[in-house]
Amino acid sequence: MKIGILTQPLRYNYGGILQNMALQTVLRKEGHSEVCTLDYSVPSKSPFALLKWEIKKRLGHLIDRKSFPVVTHIPTEAEKDMMFAGIDAFMERHIVRTPRFTSEEDFRRWAQEEEPDALIVGSDQCWRLRYNPFIDSMFLSFTDSPKVRRIAYAASFGTAAWEYDDALTARCSRLLSRFDGVSVRETSAVDLCRSHFGVRADLVLDPTMLLGPDEYASIVASEKVPASPGNLFVHLLDPDPEKSRFVREYAASRNLTGFSILPPYQVENLTRKAIRKHPQDCIYPSPAVFLRAFMDSEEVIVDSFHACVFAIIFHKPFHVLTNSSRGNARFDSLLELFSLQDRLVTPESPGSAGQSVPICWEHVDEVLSSMKESSIGFLRASLNPENKSVI
Repeated sequence: MKIGILTQPLRYNYGGILQNMALQTVLRKEGHSEVCTLDYSVPSKSPFALLKWEIKKRLGHLIDRKSFPVVTHIPTEAEKDMMFAGIDAFMERHIVRTPRFTSEEDFRRWAQEEEPDALIVGSDQCWRLRYNPFIDSMFLSFTDSPKVRRIAYAASFGTAAWEYDDALTARCSRLLSRFDGVSVRETSAVDLCRSHFGVRADLVLDPTMLLGPDEYASIVASEKVPASPGNLFVHLLDPDPEKSRFVREYAASRNLTGFSILPPYQVENLTRKAIRKHPQDCIYPSPAVFLRAFMDSEEVIVDSFHACVFAIIFHKPFHVLTNSSRGNARFDSLLELFSLQDRLVTPESPGSAGQSVPICWEHVDEVLSSMKESSIGFLRASLNPENKSVI
């Protein structure tokens, strides 16, 4: 079958890139040789919008330096190419993508020209309104073909709260009623689909969990990634003083050497001075470096959903620092599935990490094996043209 995949933009999100690579890998293993991801980017801001954004940041920095510690800089396309060169090279080797789309019309044109047999939406927070400028496309509004199999695999709202207004809810509900299979990544999303869209959704694994540690290790080996500089991998998307204190105290208590792979200057705290005077400190490493970090670590501390996932895949003791701004529903569902709720701790209480019981990896693997079987079974049934609608 010719299959197109829609997910979140792949620019510098390690988890998003690896879940997309994993889904493509699984589909190819299932015998579908023509699989590609519909690549797209958020439309560029107009010069006027950029000026308004910069004025807002500068005024905020003058008035409230706690909320606006630096005047951040939106990198140019040339700067992005420099910052994400390693990531782009990894994707070129491991992910088949379309040319980059920038409008709804690009999606429609591709569907008309390529005539895919199936379209799969997922995974990552593809149905989270605040993260997606093309929300209608994520419900496959761009094709009316009755021949296309429409599937949601491990789609995520990212939050248990409902963010759609009545008009959008009705529109997306109509679009979703045409799907041949709907599955989601969180238990809260099962409830949201039922109560707001009136559809039944299956609970499945994030695509990254459909591959085993050996498969990821082979990627690291092929990329020739050097050893990591420590044995406590710290992956914090939203660092702050309390989280840093938690990490320092935990590392000292366990006699571990903490390390991170993220650059000192990231998109969220990038300044003009940093990109011009310290360009090397703005470069994101390859996703293979991210994978190697788990392989080399004795323990892991994260506030990222996919970092939590890979700690489980690689059997690394871990703690998750709550990250409500990005959506805690994802963590709650994942940790409950594997009976690991005590791994979610607050940075204000470093002592709570010491109260976690040792992880029973045998139980984790039993759940993972069962869920992997049902998740791949969902994909097979949904892609089968003889299969009736599962909604």
